[in-house]
Formats: sequence, structure tokens, C-alpha cells
Amino acid sequence: MTPSRPEDVPELRLGVGPGALMASQAGPRRLAETIGAALAWPSRPTGRPTCPVLGAGPVARHLSLLLGGVAATEQSAGPAVQVHHHVIPPDVALTTSRAGLLRLPVVVQPRRIVVGPLSGLPEGPCLHCLDLRRRDRDPAWPEVATALGHPARQLEPVPVVPEVLATAEGVVMLLIASVVAHRPVAAGLAHEIGPHAPHVVTRTWTRHPECPWHPGWR
Repeated sequence: MTPSRPEDVPELRLGVGPGALMASQAGPRRLAETIGAALAWPSRPTGRPTCPVLGAGPVARHLSLLLGGVAATEQSAGPAVQVHHHVIPPDVALTTSRAGLLRLPVVVQPRRIVVGPLSGLPEGPCLHCLDLRRRDRDPAWPEVATALGHPARQLEPVPVVPEVLATAEGVVMLLIASVVAHRPVAAGLAHEIGPHAPHVVTRTWTRHPECPWHPGWR
């Protein structure tokens, strides 16, 4: 790209993802405004966010301490973190999705911790959408999820590598800090953290066309 004026900058990008800024064919004044806006934007909200944490086990207890120990129930309005073992119980996913509650699931598994996707965003999938997507890939998923989601299985301890737990906690804190500060959070992203290599993967989930909790969308 050739600048329209010698002093123009063809293109300048500051950052990637949500919050990134770009200046194209910018003269000195526009360039200064763009850089000034980037420097003025806070990197994160001040102070530690507070948020209810639902669930049992050491991961849930530790996250509750980090996020202020706010009391809540499964039907409480406002954002909350839901900690589960092995899977998100299908009945919990259905109840949360039907009510349109803003929930960040944290699923503790023997080989990894999965954080997200944030459910309840207007443009994103709900937790029931995830079950429908998994059912499409594996017709036996509803039975598997029901068995692993049984209350007795949810209370069983799941071993967690300390470094994996610390990384997952950091992801939770960053996401909740953005939510409570009303900053943009990309819809449908689930972050998997495991101990080998290390294993750090972000997967994208989308709404399911058969999910009844997204009226008017197909």
C-alpha cells in the first residue's frame, strides 16, 4: 500500500483480538490519537474481581477464595463460576440454558481442566448446545454424560497437577475480570489446559440449530 501523503503510515495495528486498534493511511495526528487511545485503555480492571463459585471439591473451594467467597445458588442472577468433575451434568446444563444465566463452567478432568465457554452471552452457545453438539458426534453421549454427571460422581476427588490448576485459575480470573467490568468476551471459546507439552488448546463452540433456547436463530 502506498501512502497518499509521504508522512502517512500505510497501516498500524496495535494488538490482536478484542480491543485491538488499527490505523490505516493515518497522518501524524490520527496516529497520535490511535496510540493515545491504546495507552489510555486499562490493561485490566483495577482490583481483584468478585464472583460466586458453585460446585464442590478443592478446585471450587480454591476459586471461591480467589473470587471473594460470594454466596450464591444455581438460580442466582448475575455471573457465576460453575465447577464440575468430568462433565457438566446434563440437568445443570439444561437448567442454566433455559434460564439464560451467565455462567463460566470449569470442568475438572483427570488429564485436563476445561474453562468455558461462557454461557449466557447473546451471540454465543449455551451449555445445552454443547451437549447437542457432542450428541451429534457420539449418539451415546447423553448416557455417558448422565452417568458422569451423577451427584455421587461429582463429589469424587479428581487429581489435578498444581501447574495446571494455577494456569486454569489465571484463565478464570481474566475472564471473570472482563465480565464484571463489562469488557468484551469472545463467545463460544473453551480453553483446555493439560500437563503434557503443555497442552493448551482453545476450541470454538457454536449454537446448535435444534437448541430451543435461542428463539429466532437458525
